[in-house]
Amino acid sequence: MQQEREAQQLQQERLHELHREQQLQREQQLQRELQQQKELQQEQQQEQQLQRELEQERQQELQQKQRLQLEQELEQEQQQELEQELQQELQQELEQELQQEQPLQQELEQELQQEQPLQQEQPLQQLQRHHPHGVKTPRLPPVYIYSPEYVTACDSLSKVPKRASMVHSLIEAYALLKLMRVVKPKVASMEEMATFHTDAYLQHLQKVSEEGDDDHPESVEYGLGYDCPATEGIFDYAAAVGGATITAAQCLNDGKCKIAINWAGGWHHAKKDEASGFCYLNDAVLGILRLRRKFDRVLYVDLDLHHGDGTGDVSDIGLGKGRYYSVNVPIQDGIQDEKYYQICESVLKEVYIAFNPEAVVVQLGADTMAGDPMCSFNMTPVGIGKCLNYILQWQLATLILGGGGYNLANTARCWTYLTGVILGRTLSSEIPDHEFFTEYGPDYVLEITPSCRPDRNEPHKVQQILNSIRGNLKHVA
Repeated sequence: MQQEREAQQLQQERLHELHREQQLQREQQLQRELQQQKELQQEQQQEQQLQRELEQERQQELQQKQRLQLEQELEQEQQQELEQELQQELQQELEQELQQEQPLQQELEQELQQEQPLQQEQPLQQLQRHHPHGVKTPRLPPVYIYSPEYVTACDSLSKVPKRASMVHSLIEAYALLKLMRVVKPKVASMEEMATFHTDAYLQHLQKVSEEGDDDHPESVEYGLGYDCPATEGIFDYAAAVGGATITAAQCLNDGKCKIAINWAGGWHHAKKDEASGFCYLNDAVLGILRLRRKFDRVLYVDLDLHHGDGTGDVSDIGLGKGRYYSVNVPIQDGIQDEKYYQICESVLKEVYIAFNPEAVVVQLGADTMAGDPMCSFNMTPVGIGKCLNYILQWQLATLILGGGGYNLANTARCWTYLTGVILGRTLSSEIPDHEFFTEYGPDYVLEITPSCRPDRNEPHKVQQILNSIRGNLKHVA
């Protein structure tokens, strides 16, 4: 009996223990379920929070797009109003000029009647003989190539970082944009770039640009490295600059303006299959080729410190059919405004008479300025401005390009001053307050002061160069 009671008691204890284990398991299972439910709720809350954030971002993007659209519409309206105002002002100026010219026209008519050889010509031909630039028409505002994306792309060039922004900001600070027609540039296509550059060079430049490979073994034969590093995105930069100059040239072809400006262009060292001198794409050549679709005789005037590759000596007069059509004026260090202008005017006068251009491309590199790191010429914007004004008096379709210029503040000063020359505006000496104002210290003025660098251009040698040029130009048909 004792054994039976002990057995029963043991069995009861086991049953009780089993019951406790089952109860513990149920409690653990319940805790796990509660924990899973809690985690699920947290996940749902996080998902809802994420959805709310995404919705807020979508709303913000939509609002930003709406704001941009409104700003663009407002800018278009302002541009249209500005163009209408300019047209009215230009029409008034034209009427005043025509009234002032009436006595001169009457005098010319009297002279023409007395000239027997000219009596058989039509009236328009007679007028053109006395006015080689043609009958005056209402002047269109210059085209100014610009977009925020284009400036950002040009700012990426390591040799002149942020230069494009500084130039544009100073032009804008002087309120010159409202006097021009702002045109957004297109990016050059591979086919457009291949009108001058080889397919092999363009494809290699695109490849190393995508990979950011500055050590590619084939890059040396394409001129990449050292002064033309193959940095990531460099192909996009080159296509942007090339497209901007082509856009400017096309505006001239379409008759939208008489002057088109691309200050971020003018990279004149690049060859067909080789980068050179910080230049990956020769946008100057691309612009000339685009102008040649309309104009037979396009004159290229390069006022940069450096000659284009393969030129520079007075004996470099061209080859083959182009013989005598290249004119080079080697200038020594230290030249200043007055002597430079005298040389420029003398040469351009002879070239204009000999070549009779229909359009002109002017490269205005600012590395000629006093204070440039190149430490060669001793110029100021006033001297270059006189040269530019002489060219503008021809009243031809004119493409304006930038180029060199490695003192960034002085380059911005120079090209802003030249923009004023193009617009016929005298700019204030004091630099206006704007984003890059502190870069123009310590004097904060537009003027550039020449240094004490000696002028090494001896008068008799300069005269010998001019005499050689006059002799060569006699062969130009």
